[in-house]
Amino acid sequence: MKLYLVRHGEKEGWDRDSPLAEIGVEQVKRLGKELKNKRIDKIYCSTWLRAKQTMDILKSDLGKISTEYTEKIREHDHGDVRTREELEKKMVETGLTEYEFKPSNGESFFDLEKRAQNFLNYLKRSHPKEDILLISHGRFLGLLILRALNLSINELKFFNLHEASLSTLSFDDSLKLKEFHIDENSHLVKYSSYERGVLKKI
Repeated sequence: MKLYLVRHGEKEGWDRDSPLAEIGVEQVKRLGKELKNKRIDKIYCSTWLRAKQTMDILKSDLGKISTEYTEKIREHDHGDVRTREELEKKMVETGLTEYEFKPSNGESFFDLEKRAQNFLNYLKRSHPKEDILLISHGRFLGLLILRALNLSINELKFFNLHEASLSTLSFDDSLKLKEFHIDENSHLVKYSSYERGVLKKI
């Protein structure tokens, strides 16, 4: 099994269902060129707007591949919290760590970690011999990677998945991780849509 993990393009604002920004649209177009010739048997996409917009843009390069939209791979749910400042204030008030704090009607990072592990287990059961593309979000995908590597949630602070990045997890026949590549984004330069002008000597 091989997993292609894509974070959506850059979004507008902090709202949990923010749309793609203009630069995010261009990022995803370039990502599509990177994915175009890869074998993909099935796509899972988050139900949040920026992920669905990412999927819509990628369709022209990916062609007709069975796609399922699922809440199971949505980003960390902040619940009733609507701004980063409000989130940080409430964490200070409770005295809990960022991993422990659970907003009203939302989830903690530990909840998100469990959700990532459950979906990884589902993929191994359902697609042991297939190549799967996930279009999701930075924290969810980061925790899924850590679960595949059997590493602690604390490792999340040591790396970041950039917008429109591609990470790849390859598993052997016994579904043990054998190779991984994290946060690759050379395609954002490789497939530049801008014409190179004549450089003037400074």
